[in-house]
Amino acid sequence: YSGSLVDHHGPERVIRWPNISVLIGVGFMVLFGSYWGLLVGALIGGFANAAANPATNSMVAIHLSARGRGLAIGVKQSGIQFSYFVFGGLPLIATAVGWRAALATTAILPLISLAAFSTRRTSSDLLTTKGPYSPSGRARIPAGVWWLTAYAFSLGLATAAVSSYLVLYAVEGLNISRALAGLAATVMGGLGLIARVAAGRIAERLNHASGFLAILAGMAAISSLLLLIAPNLEIGWFWLATVLAGVSLGAWNAVASLAVISEVDARFAGRASGVLLTGFLVGLTFSPVLFGWSVDRTGNYDMGWFSVAIAAVCSLFLALAWRRSTFRNRDS
Repeated sequence: YSGSLVDHHGPERVIRWPNISVLIGVGFMVLFGSYWGLLVGALIGGFANAAANPATNSMVAIHLSARGRGLAIGVKQSGIQFSYFVFGGLPLIATAVGWRAALATTAILPLISLAAFSTRRTSSDLLTTKGPYSPSGRARIPAGVWWLTAYAFSLGLATAAVSSYLVLYAVEGLNISRALAGLAATVMGGLGLIARVAAGRIAERLNHASGFLAILAGMAAISSLLLLIAPNLEIGWFWLATVLAGVSLGAWNAVASLAVISEVDARFAGRASGVLLTGFLVGLTFSPVLFGWSVDRTGNYDMGWFSVAIAAVCSLFLALAWRRSTFRNRDS
């Protein structure tokens, strides 16, 4: 739904809404200071996650040519990893002045964003009524977007599981110290940030993103299998799995975002991005719960890592199937 709003109202207008939702959500958390305040604040702030990606993808599609989009998408998609570094000092701030004051500092970025967009003319102001931003009916979602959405769902399952349980697994399953296990999360996050920027740059030079997406899914599958057998290997293999996970699970999102806006007219980039994001978030939502249930049920992580590997392999085959379908249609 938010993607359709982007296409109808314009990304520069819609991008203000998630910033406002973040401010309101943080306000709920800070003012009420209870579990229910945190829950309501998170629900309100969740709109930012739904609208921001379609809006920013639409901005890239409208304002940049195909050869200039990759770096912009890579930098944009690395925002989540970058925020981990920017607000990594929140626990220290919370220790010094309290968690409410620490949480209130997160309002700085949406305030800066609102100030920046308040002085910018929107795409609909800059373009004529027949420009790429004026809605002219609801275009059919191309098959490529559905292939990418299925890929995003499957690899979203893998991404959420690894991100949620890598550190805990290192401590409980491999007897790694908490400090060293925390370093694994830092390594994965840092590599993910670099990989997203680099992958976007690489992907814009490719004729079709499917091959690159298949490679990234294969790397994720290898990483999961290494984690599965890590208790029987030297510790170095765990770090190799961490590196592969950081690169693959960090990079694919930028490549898929670039691919999805290449599949549609710029007028419908928001809606197509919303469809892709929905697939990803469904996988992201259910994976940690299912993974945690498997650990509690079996008493080990084997079923969880094996399932992650299966999800990654499914993503690989989906990318290859999309590639085959695309080139077969081109030949015909």
